[in-house]
Amino acid sequence: MTAAGTVLPLLDRAIEARLDLLDGRHETAVRLFNGFLEGCPQLVVELFGETAVLYNYANPLESGTELVSVAEQLLREKLPWLQAILVKTRKGTDEEKRGKVVWGTSITRSIREHGVRYALELQMNQDASFYLDTRNLRRWAIDNLAGKAVLNSFAYTGSLGVAAQAGGASHVLHTDLNKRFLNVAKTSYTLNGFPIDKKLFQTGDFWPQMSRMKRAGEKFDCAFVDPPFFSTTDRGKVDLNRNMTRIVNKIRPLVRNGGHIVAINN
Repeated sequence: MTAAGTVLPLLDRAIEARLDLLDGRHETAVRLFNGFLEGCPQLVVELFGETAVLYNYANPLESGTELVSVAEQLLREKLPWLQAILVKTRKGTDEEKRGKVVWGTSITRSIREHGVRYALELQMNQDASFYLDTRNLRRWAIDNLAGKAVLNSFAYTGSLGVAAQAGGASHVLHTDLNKRFLNVAKTSYTLNGFPIDKKLFQTGDFWPQMSRMKRAGEKFDCAFVDPPFFSTTDRGKVDLNRNMTRIVNKIRPLVRNGGHIVAINN
């Protein structure tokens, strides 16, 4: 267990190392501190525009309370332009997992990355609705998918597809089991001035969706596959430890010869 006094220099050093990644308009998103790799596995700190999100991974959760308090104080000193601090407690109640505002009131609703706007719903899930780990992949999509047909399966809030659209893809089909997630993707389209075709935002189970597209002869130049770690419905199961190959094989007939299947395994 990392002592609260010990985390201060670790967090301070991490923030200083990342200052060059921040922008003057405070619109960017970046992981300020990854405690799993930087000496304090009970704490992760991410920045989304003018909102800092602190993840308390401590078990028991009470043991991380002082760490969070120390981090909150340092963030307010180092980043005086912050408008809100949100704490997500992994071992807490459902509400605590989604996050509680511990300081400020104005939570960031969108960020800008590589010149593209992305909508946020920071309290929708236990994550922040936007995966920072795929930053370079979004850049790749912008740079490489102009004129391409793209399938964004397990789209969640759609950031990979939004990046592809920003890069000039001929069309992007987003699919996800949850309509609320896809609505966030639609908001990102609106923020960027992209037209919204409701047929390209499809809610449904992955397995029958892919089968239907195969029967219809649909083809794509690039397919993103970013499934949850584990999920089950009455139509099939997603288990990254056991059946990632099955997921890729399900989507493979939909990709043209010479195309790309981009599989993300977090």
